[in-house]
Amino acid sequence: RVADLLDGTDLGADLAGISPPLDRFAVLFVTAAASIAALAFFGSFARLVNFFVVPFQLMNILMIAAIFRLRPRSKPDDGYRVPGYPFTPLVFIVVMGALLVSAIVARPVDTLIGTALAATGAPAYWWLSRRRALR
Repeated sequence: RVADLLDGTDLGADLAGISPPLDRFAVLFVTAAASIAALAFFGSFARLVNFFVVPFQLMNILMIAAIFRLRPRSKPDDGYRVPGYPFTPLVFIVVMGALLVSAIVARPVDTLIGTALAATGAPAYWWLSRRRALR
């Protein structure tokens, strides 16, 4: 969780100072303001989708693909089942992969810049998780 990673940092202390009844409204306000600013910056909703939705769909594909690695490691009676396994996740991966390729072909620069921007979160995550592990 992001809150666990930020625990003990200056940003975490600042966020903890928001009173519980107001934190939902603060998050809503900041999200709405960021959305409006992003739309104004990118100029069109189509560009905005290429910058943000495509990289997040790539992350969804990776999460679904993880079931092929995690399922063989689990016990046979773990209690979860995927209907239609392995076809259901494969169909999802193929369809979403085709949509991603379509987006890259249609707007390659916007899509790749958005993916690169999303990838910049990985070093921040590793840094924050390493910092927390050292405590």
